[in-house]
Amino acid sequence: MASEILTTSKAAIKEWSDDKASRWAAAMAYYTVFALAPLLVIAVAVAGFVYGEAAAQNQIVDQLSGVVGPGAAETLQDMIASAGEQGGGILATIIGVATLFFAASGLFVSLRDSLNMIFDVEREGGGWQQMVKERLIAFAFVLGVGALLLAVLAANAVLGAIDQVVTGLAPGAYVLIRVANYLVTLGLMTVVFAVLFKYLPTIEVAWRDVFVGGAVTAVLFTLGQIGISLYLGYSSPGSVFGAAGSLAVLLIWIYYSYMVFFMGAEFTQVYANRHGRNIRPAKGAVPIDATEPPQEAGLQEREVGGDRS
Repeated sequence: MASEILTTSKAAIKEWSDDKASRWAAAMAYYTVFALAPLLVIAVAVAGFVYGEAAAQNQIVDQLSGVVGPGAAETLQDMIASAGEQGGGILATIIGVATLFFAASGLFVSLRDSLNMIFDVEREGGGWQQMVKERLIAFAFVLGVGALLLAVLAANAVLGAIDQVVTGLAPGAYVLIRVANYLVTLGLMTVVFAVLFKYLPTIEVAWRDVFVGGAVTAVLFTLGQIGISLYLGYSSPGSVFGAAGSLAVLLIWIYYSYMVFFMGAEFTQVYANRHGRNIRPAKGAVPIDATEPPQEAGLQEREVGGDRS
């Protein structure tokens, strides 16, 4: 068992390097900086139906403060507030909502293309109907982020209530509450990553395989966040950027988070093809190897024929 995990991990690292995942992570980080505020505005609005927008927004800031620091978290809070402000008039509101929709859904479209690269598939061309369908699917993932935020708020509320009751009865139970909090977080992250690997790329993959990959990705992501927070806390890379330091720290955090996420995706791809039910292109996609231009294939055949003569 241990040897299989080690072999799969080595193969995933090689795939991660061959696919130049760090370059894709850099591109996604740049895109995310511009799409993050619209994404979180919609997520906060979804969660705000139950807990209120202020509580949902504070939850995001509290979670990020421990990783990127209070400065970057406050910068993100200002970005959310600015993106959520709409000008007067119906036309301004419509334009604002449309901008939020395309910016937030575009992030998931780009993430889907990145995952397609990792899973070695490529989408076939389609018309405007296909584009609209893809945007709507991507927007469903945007709403899913709001549902996730809602679940985190609910879990924190439940654990907080249990903490007050249990701590009063047994003061030492605080440690158990902390462990339960981490386990709940890992469980939610596993489900989120499994759903992303299952439905976002244009592939057919078994649930068992994506849950294994999702669990590994959740562990990697948690360990990565600890490492990133330590790096940002001790090195202060944003100090060299002056006034833009908080934004630079946020960008670095997003970049390293994507690198860890893509490593988890590579592990899922290797695991599914070696120990699972294999990954196949879904309808509307083809293997990347099958997308080679005909003229290049013909040139290779002529070269082979020339070598034989």
